[in-house]
Parts: sequence; structure tokens; C-alpha cells
Amino acid sequence: MSSDGTVVQKGVTKERWEQVKSKTRWISNEIGLRDEFTPVMFGDLANASNEDGGTPEGKLHFKTTESCVGFLVYVAMTYTSMVPYLKDIYLSLNSWRQGRDEYSWADQKRKQESLQGNTQPDGNAPKWVDMTLYRI
Repeated sequence: MSSDGTVVQKGVTKERWEQVKSKTRWISNEIGLRDEFTPVMFGDLANASNEDGGTPEGKLHFKTTESCVGFLVYVAMTYTSMVPYLKDIYLSLNSWRQGRDEYSWADQKRKQESLQGNTQPDGNAPKWVDMTLYRI
């Protein structure tokens, strides 16, 4: 946050903004959205999803995507217009959970049961999750 005496502004460092671009491009690349600005290599981000010979069609690597989203949530505290886009990615990350509709939104009945303690835990997250909202 900075101020010139009359206006207060907020932002992130250039290094963090480069990380935002890299993580956003990685997610876009994973779901098949590429353009002339999409790098061929993504450094550490690509390593996790390629450890088993590449990304299965229509899937996102859960842990890598979760890590990206965690960082992007932090940046979204400054740039709130990012929040709706993060929600879509978050829904895909949670598509494996029980009681979700076709778009991965939680079923309201299950939500009530969960609040009352009447549901079974979902278990461990899978290695790969469906890109429920991003099928191309």
C-alpha cells in the first residue's frame, strides 16, 4: 500500500506479479488454453504434473493446482476482481468430494448434514481432479 498524500493505492511487487502470471498461465496451459505468451516450460510447476508421464486429458494435478490457488488467493486480497475466477478453479479442485452437483457446487442438503455432523468424511484428495467447468 502506498500514498502520495492524496490517494491511497495498493498493489503487489513485480516479483509477485510475475508469479501471478506464471501460475495463471500454467493453469490455462493445463486446461488447453495457450497463446503466443504461454511459455513452453514452467519450472517447478510443470514438474509435479509431469512426474507420471504427463497430464491425463481433462485433468488437473490436484496438489500443484491447490498450491497455485493458495498463492492467487493471497494476491486476490489486493485484486478482488480475481475472486470469481478463483471460485471456478476451486470448484474443479473440489469436484471429487461427495454431494456435489454437475458443476461441483455443494448440495445444500449435504451442507446441512455436514453442519449437523451426519456425513462421512470425503477421504484423501486424488492425485488428479476433473476440470469440471473447463472442458473444451
